[in-house]
Amino acid sequence: MDTAWTNVPIDSHGYEDGAEFFIDFSSQTAVQGTIKCPCIRCCNEKRWTCDVVDSHILKYRLWPGYTIWIFHSEKRTKSNAGSGSLFEWTCGSLLFWHRYTIWMVLCLHHLCLVYNA
Repeated sequence: MDTAWTNVPIDSHGYEDGAEFFIDFSSQTAVQGTIKCPCIRCCNEKRWTCDVVDSHILKYRLWPGYTIWIFHSEKRTKSNAGSGSLFEWTCGSLLFWHRYTIWMVLCLHHLCLVYNA
């Protein structure tokens, strides 16, 4: 899956087109009309309608490092995981979960700042 759009300015057409592609891709596996929201505020922890998720992605940005959309039914394959050796697959998985853990901590920190303000 091409996720290069996540690295372009949030107000660009490329980013908007990428967000639309993400919503189209994710909506195919919606549960009761909702999908997990991968914006920086929600961190894949909250479920919203596709319209709300689209607005969150366009307003807050998709959280960095979320390049293989495993919470939105993208399968890890050789084409998105490097050359596919066991070492690279393992390291790729560990790197993803390491990044995910860091972003979860940052999201929790942000929530603490918001609610304690």
